[in-house]
Amino acid sequence: MTSVRGLLEEVVPWPTVRFAGVRVPRPPGGRVPWPTVADSKSHYEAALLDAIRETVSIGDDVVIAGGGYGVSSVVAANQAGHSGTVTCFEAARDVAERAEETVTLNGVSHRVNVRNRVVETEGLTRGEDVGGPIRLDRVDSPDVLVVDVDGAELDFVRALSSSRLSPRAVVVEHHALPGGSDYNPGRVVSAVEEAGYQIVAVHTRKIPPRFGGQETVLIGRQSR
Repeated sequence: MTSVRGLLEEVVPWPTVRFAGVRVPRPPGGRVPWPTVADSKSHYEAALLDAIRETVSIGDDVVIAGGGYGVSSVVAANQAGHSGTVTCFEAARDVAERAEETVTLNGVSHRVNVRNRVVETEGLTRGEDVGGPIRLDRVDSPDVLVVDVDGAELDFVRALSSSRLSPRAVVVEHHALPGGSDYNPGRVVSAVEEAGYQIVAVHTRKIPPRFGGQETVLIGRQSR
């Protein structure tokens, strides 16, 4: 059921809103540029966040490619605890700035490093002023790698297989692009397995049609 606060957040210009329990700064000019149905906020990226909670342990170093507005970084930082770290790569400068605000609002800025860079491949970048590219081999190898690069999952996972990185686990988010195109979880599963990971869990859920209609998140653990 939609909360009273959730309904109020749609019409009252509060400085922050909550997505999946994470405080996020409200952009200038009004409504949040994501799903605007109040009760959908509590389920924001639910499959991805569940996979992060399932995979990240205390003390882990986590790299997130495609950090968005910082919600996944906050969840990962909370899971990793004070002895862990999170490096969040976000391509669009304005989105990266929001991610920095989000991690500060949630008290984890000392454990999260937000970088305005494109890792390997851009995918569907939100916003403008895209940061410079950085090759995957230039990224410190994490314990857990989270891949949330809309539309570029296959390219990213294939780059991982030929890189020097060897994370213990990978979390790969995949959903249809707007209009329902390019959704093929089987191809992503095959790519993750070819990179040397055994699929140990699959999270799926329905998402709004304007975001593709279906989301799948894969968890892979090293098999070699």
